[in-house]
Amino acid sequence: MEMLRNCKGLIHRLALFLVIAARIAAADSSGKPVVPALFILGDSTVDCGNNNWLWTVAQSKFLPYGRDFDTHEPTGRFTNGRLSIDYLADFLNLPLVPPYLSRPSYDQGVNFASAGSGILNATGSIFGQRIPMQTQLAYLKDVKSELSEKFGRERTNEIFSKSIFYVSVGSNDFINNYLVPGSSYLRDYNRKSFIDLLISGLDEQLNELYSIGARRIVVASLSPLGSVPSQLAKFSTIRLDGSSFLNDMSQQYNTKLFDLLVRLRSSLSEADLIYNSLYNVLMDISEKYSQYGFLYNDTACCGLGNFNGSVPCLPNVPVCEDAAQYIFWDEYHPTGSTYKLIADKLWSGNINESYPINVKTLLGL
Repeated sequence: MEMLRNCKGLIHRLALFLVIAARIAAADSSGKPVVPALFILGDSTVDCGNNNWLWTVAQSKFLPYGRDFDTHEPTGRFTNGRLSIDYLADFLNLPLVPPYLSRPSYDQGVNFASAGSGILNATGSIFGQRIPMQTQLAYLKDVKSELSEKFGRERTNEIFSKSIFYVSVGSNDFINNYLVPGSSYLRDYNRKSFIDLLISGLDEQLNELYSIGARRIVVASLSPLGSVPSQLAKFSTIRLDGSSFLNDMSQQYNTKLFDLLVRLRSSLSEADLIYNSLYNVLMDISEKYSQYGFLYNDTACCGLGNFNGSVPCLPNVPVCEDAAQYIFWDEYHPTGSTYKLIADKLWSGNINESYPINVKTLLGL
């Protein structure tokens, strides 16, 4: 059995190598950047290290995080290797986007995402410091001002209008805010009114993003929150499908998000808005996991407890030998292998994965 698993792992890694090679070939063969820059806003699903500079327990700047990254060292990414936005940068012929708090050059984009953050300013306070979406937008304004001083206002406006802006936020507003015992939001809002509160807040934030100058905007849906190891572990003591209400909540939010983006495409006349359905993508991967080359679809590579989802991935916690066999790396986050698949669906996926078009089509490639 162990030999079979090792063979499957080897085949899967070979397949991933071929996928990467195909992606590189599919990108602009000139090697020139396809867009001027890539800007990232959101939470730990796209945080490439901003929380390294904050006082927070939501950090991943230690091994085994990063063990399969380009440098084989932890970077602050909440996975074993690369994130989906790192592969998106490859498609765009751009370097990996640096974290804003590292004070890098902003010429080809920057990442404002912060683990634990959400649409609401209060979200993630249980972890300590974080950068809420509203603050991330303020930082984006500062970046635009700096670029305007460097390149001039007209050139900077052109950079913003032609760049890609990727937004992935919302899951912490549920798991690490609304559903936390004693939460004032849980007391004051029912599920529908809380979702409406989040959509209203995101509506304002996307309008602000547009007013800053963003035109090509990709917004990720919620993933199936009830299918991640931490929630499976939390609710499996009740019944195996006890976390299914979280998937129902995710779908209810995603329906409202989809409707919001449809409205914004009408009201923001120059905007190209893409709905990146992480829910559909991850459900498909989970249901057909063996076809995608995985051996485990509900258990984390790193962790302890049921589904390895009860104890976080820490330096002395058991970790699997081959993360490519797992959909999930830790109690919340996908492995680098899964992030590669997510990026592929965003770049060239069908209408159920990227609506109304994928990024490759948006850019005319």
